[in-house]
Amino acid sequence: MKNLLKNELFIKVSKFVVAAALIGWMLKKGLIDLSVLSLMATPFYIAIALVFSFLNLAIANWRWTLLLQARGFSVPFSKTMPLTLIADFFNFALPGAIGGDVVKAYYIAQDHSQRKTEAVTSVIVDRVIGLYGMVVMALGTIVWNIGFVISNPKLGFVSLMVLGLFSIMTLFFAGGLSQRFRLFLRFDSLLPKIPGGNLGLKFYDAFQGYRSHPKLILVAIGLSLFAQLLAIVFMMFVGHAIGENNLGIDVFLFAVPLGFILSAVPISPGGIGVGQYAFLALFRMYSGTPTNLGQTAITAFQISLFAWGIVGGLLYLKKKKPNFEEVSV
Repeated sequence: MKNLLKNELFIKVSKFVVAAALIGWMLKKGLIDLSVLSLMATPFYIAIALVFSFLNLAIANWRWTLLLQARGFSVPFSKTMPLTLIADFFNFALPGAIGGDVVKAYYIAQDHSQRKTEAVTSVIVDRVIGLYGMVVMALGTIVWNIGFVISNPKLGFVSLMVLGLFSIMTLFFAGGLSQRFRLFLRFDSLLPKIPGGNLGLKFYDAFQGYRSHPKLILVAIGLSLFAQLLAIVFMMFVGHAIGENNLGIDVFLFAVPLGFILSAVPISPGGIGVGQYAFLALFRMYSGTPTNLGQTAITAFQISLFAWGIVGGLLYLKKKKPNFEEVSV
């Protein structure tokens, strides 16, 4: 146990070091200009940024609430939104094994102690659908700009990663929700024979509960796409705020979805540092200009989310603190 805790602490510290090193390097090279970001530090722009970031969180929470309600949980939006804000806080404060989704899963399982597995599964399904929506939009971006992607070798790895994720996740949904697939692979007899298999079977049962809600899955994916479109509009707004109005919408439609995919790689808290470098490279690559909009826009977006994370932190202080050993599913 001590070694496990040491490993978790090492991973968390390493992620903060990576983020700090990337940000420090970009500041030293002049790739992040804080004076440009300060142009948004007015009451009007701050209010707009907070509204956009809250809407982004609210849409994600709405998606999760629908998934819960589809499985018969009587939880209104007003009850789940504080948990989403708390999860946002932990995404920044404690990246690693104990992240936002784990804390959110703990609280929803605590509130529904008779159906813990289904409650926790809703968090997992919500996270997978959110990532799938990002992958779908990124893949659409690649297909729409296939000529540019093929002509740029640097995008080869990213394209293969997106295509691989899309294929794996599509098979995950198709196989995981299919009763025929379950019978063909004999999961009910095979899973209990492996370590942790009984727990895996419980989650599989809970996941298959969504098999009777195909329209809901499509709506949830649609909400993920809509949240990304809002983020694109937010970054266009940042461009207007800092006076970079010369970039067309095609630049944003290309750079933002791919930037979010790269930022989702879990090597820094909240994608800080990694996101800045990814957005910098993608905006400059597609526009062919030395623009600073990419890294400025993602920084403004992260700061706005962090502001709501602080609200989540305050809400967390008022709740019973999680003891993860209490929640056995």
